[in-house]
Amino acid sequence: MKRILILFLLLSTNRSYAQAELDQLYANLENAKSENEKCDLYNEIALIVVNSDPEQAREYATKALQSAEKANYKDGMGFAYYNYGNINYYLDEYEEGKKNLGEAKKIFEGTGNEKGLGYVFNTSGEILTLEGAYGDALTNLFEALKHFEKIKDNVGLARVNNNIGLIHYYQKNYEEALKYFNQALVTADETRVGDASLYIGRVFIEKNNYTEAETYLKKALEIGVKNEDNYIISDCYYLLGRIDAFYGESEKAMDEFQKSMALKEQLEDGQGIALCSIHIGNLYLNQKDAAKARNYFYRAITLAKEIGIREELKDAYLGLSNAYHYEQQFDSAFFYLDLHNEVFNELLSEEASKKLAKLEASLESQRREAQIESERKLQEYTRKVIVYSGIAIIFVLLVVAYMMYNRYRLKQKANEQLQSYNDQLKQFNDEITHQKEIIEEKNRDIMDSIRYAKRIQEAILPAHDLMSAHIRDFFVLYRPKDIVSGDFYWSLPIQENGRNKILFAAVDCTGHGVPGAFVSIVGYNGLNRAVKEFHLYEPSKILDKLTELVEDTFKQQGSSNIKDGMDITLCSLEYLDNETAVLKFAAANNPLWIFRNGTEWEEVKADKQPIGAFDDRKPYTQHEFILSKGDTFYIFSDGYPDQFGGDKGKKYKYSKFRDYLQAIIPHNMEKQKELLSEEIVAWTGDLEQVDDQCVIGIRI
Repeated sequence: MKRILILFLLLSTNRSYAQAELDQLYANLENAKSENEKCDLYNEIALIVVNSDPEQAREYATKALQSAEKANYKDGMGFAYYNYGNINYYLDEYEEGKKNLGEAKKIFEGTGNEKGLGYVFNTSGEILTLEGAYGDALTNLFEALKHFEKIKDNVGLARVNNNIGLIHYYQKNYEEALKYFNQALVTADETRVGDASLYIGRVFIEKNNYTEAETYLKKALEIGVKNEDNYIISDCYYLLGRIDAFYGESEKAMDEFQKSMALKEQLEDGQGIALCSIHIGNLYLNQKDAAKARNYFYRAITLAKEIGIREELKDAYLGLSNAYHYEQQFDSAFFYLDLHNEVFNELLSEEASKKLAKLEASLESQRREAQIESERKLQEYTRKVIVYSGIAIIFVLLVVAYMMYNRYRLKQKANEQLQSYNDQLKQFNDEITHQKEIIEEKNRDIMDSIRYAKRIQEAILPAHDLMSAHIRDFFVLYRPKDIVSGDFYWSLPIQENGRNKILFAAVDCTGHGVPGAFVSIVGYNGLNRAVKEFHLYEPSKILDKLTELVEDTFKQQGSSNIKDGMDITLCSLEYLDNETAVLKFAAANNPLWIFRNGTEWEEVKADKQPIGAFDDRKPYTQHEFILSKGDTFYIFSDGYPDQFGGDKGKKYKYSKFRDYLQAIIPHNMEKQKELLSEEIVAWTGDLEQVDDQCVIGIRI
């Protein structure tokens, strides 16, 4: 509460400070007579208002360019294009920003404007830093240092030192970053002191020194409010919110994050909005309000996808998965956790590249610092030559000779160091290449093993000719999620009391891919043993025996059992002479759907207990039906109705699945299989298939 009161007083008393400066510029603008004067004032106003209203700054930059073109005022044109590039930088329009800064650079090189070139190289370095091109960023920033040193521009030097410090911050070189930020504090004006204080606060947060961080952030916030710099204010709110959240002060943290988000929305800062949304979502989740948390995580995901920021996308997916897990919507929780892992693995795979970029940036920094140090010494010797040039020509020549020798020696030493760094870089590249080859070879071995497992799994599936010899009109739609599958279908012709029958089942094992495939082998062997070894022909009896066999297989020493198992729909079909058939049915979790005469739908529910370990287990229930000619029935796993897709990325659902089956019943069974496959592919779209899919349809 104390911090909020202080901030209110700052806002009410200091807002007029920045406004007074603008008011003076507006008054000067009214009295300006020449186009050159107007152009300079428009450019200066644009530099100030960009912190609070980038679009208004763009309008003043346009007016500056128009005045400069009327008067053919080259430096005015250069600063107008610089303002365009600076505005693009604030609005994350990086490609357009680099284009406008390039136009400004051409003009300033033509006029020899050192200050303008310093501005251009510095802002170019800021854009390249945000794009992750640290080596190129440092090249531009050291160029900016050279131009600002020539004209003794301390404010410009402070701004560049802040930006060099940021590169070290992004690379987690926190001590090096603090060195540059503290250098900026020495020469900075009030605005750059605010920037440096903000950055030092960030570093101390990363070092878990929250007391020091809060001290610098309060200082930065005070300066940001005084100058109406919404970028600094919004970042301070965000970082102070992180500190409050760390200390468990949820209400204060929520207030800080909400204020930061309001300013970032005004500034159209997509990355900042996404960060605030993730932290607000986590606060709501800690308060057990999962519905509100999900709204903020969804917003963060949308923004992260729009502007291509994967770190925030990863964190938002994880938050959304946690929210669904709290609401016990485990399918959705698993879906978004899978997306989180996918982005996390992509970022992890870039780790070697980032290390290489870090090394390159470090080498570039050391090379440039050595070059600047050499040039500084050269300037020092040159000044001595000028001071003592009147003493004697010979003395001047001796000093120049010494200077040239010393310069050669320094450059030779710098080149030797650079060669050493290049050798280290080559060694690092060779190591990365070797590790990559090892990983690729292991991946090939793993994939070869999985493909061989697929051939084994395909061999146990019943052949189409076997089923068609005993079932007159049917289809099997089988779509594994991965190379091998946790779903499988099973069929076995039997003869009981001289009557021919056929047993068949759709089975959904725990998991998918390789783990699901292992469980499917256990299920396949269990079904065959129940019929062939124990001579059981009734579906309910077969399932009871299968449960016993699965539990025996997975039982371990001690009191704990593996909880893996399977859901199954098992049928026995016997054709009668009067064009009817007897269908016997028993199932674990998955139902049987019957469509009589193509219109009347009937659902036969399964027992709500899986095959495998389960408390309070009961014998499976058997159902028996007489089916007439034209009746159609379906058994299936949950992979088809649980598939995410459509315009909103939601599940297909059982009701939609039932309605679609009813719509395609007039078609023959082979055509139904084709239509079902096309329907689920269209529904899935660009999303990933979430589970194995198996659907069996039979018409009497």
